[in-house]
Amino acid sequence: MGKIRSIYKKNEKFVYSSLISLVCTGIRFAIYFLFLNSTNGNYLLANLISYVISFTILFFANQKLFESKPERKKDEAKQLSLFVIYRIIGFFIDSALLTLFIETFKFESVSARVFSALITFIYNYFTNKLFVFKYRNPFVATGDAMYESSWFYKTIRFLFKWLFKLWYNPKIIGKENIPKNGNIVVAGNHKSMLDPCLVVISTNRVVHFLAKDKYYDKKIVGDFFKLMQCIKVNTKKKDGKALENAIAVLKEKGVIGIFPEGTRNKTKELLQPFKFGAVKMAEVTDSYIVPFAITGDYKFRSKNLKIEFDKPYKIKTNDLEKENKKLYKNIESILKKEGK
Repeated sequence: MGKIRSIYKKNEKFVYSSLISLVCTGIRFAIYFLFLNSTNGNYLLANLISYVISFTILFFANQKLFESKPERKKDEAKQLSLFVIYRIIGFFIDSALLTLFIETFKFESVSARVFSALITFIYNYFTNKLFVFKYRNPFVATGDAMYESSWFYKTIRFLFKWLFKLWYNPKIIGKENIPKNGNIVVAGNHKSMLDPCLVVISTNRVVHFLAKDKYYDKKIVGDFFKLMQCIKVNTKKKDGKALENAIAVLKEKGVIGIFPEGTRNKTKELLQPFKFGAVKMAEVTDSYIVPFAITGDYKFRSKNLKIEFDKPYKIKTNDLEKENKKLYKNIESILKKEGK
């Protein structure tokens, strides 16, 4: 029973979300057959009425469940617009399936309704999860950056993990130093655009990396970064909002990934000077810092590509200058040990 309770606790939102969807599906059934009689057997009109009523209920129920009501009116309007767009698409999918099952396959009305409802339930669940009700904090690039589970993130991580192992052959050392729960800042050197991928495949935690705003200029790339739980940083000016968003993630027991150098190191120096973001957010939120260092080359079946995580520690003083030097020394010592 204890194990069942533990599994339920970890997936509580999923269970409630599924129950809400099933209840709304039941409401749709009831409304559909009620209006099917009053519309003289016009199943498309009955389907439209049932859709509008049940999904109005579903929208507000999910918004409450995921604490997903944005603070700003324009963000709430955006959320509602996304919901309506995906539901309209879903309505046409559902109607097309109904027509296909009834007119082409000659299914009975009830059987057709069951099959089409099952397919649209799957569609609705994933569009809600991926695009609509992730927006608890409208300022964080991903929407709700606090979700422990992300279907898209986990799928990409799984694919990257095997691709990296097969192609780059990286060696991951000290991943047991990454705490399995609680708020942590993972900070290390930055030598390649592939560095975040190497960190992501090293842990089962969802790592929210701070990403430059230039990557959001192209919609497809920007959407990918959002779905990968990144936090957008304005590089043209000091971005207090990005720091605020990262702190919000840490307060929700999340993981922040950051490169204190601020950009890729293209110099011959071992490390570039560190910015204060990593130690600042760790100090404010009482988070553990997990230093890491990446050495070697991103080459096919590389013989020297390695990422090593040091033991986690907490900021012990308010002297951020001192703490920043400590973080620098930690990462530098790993790099020197590995001979870079």
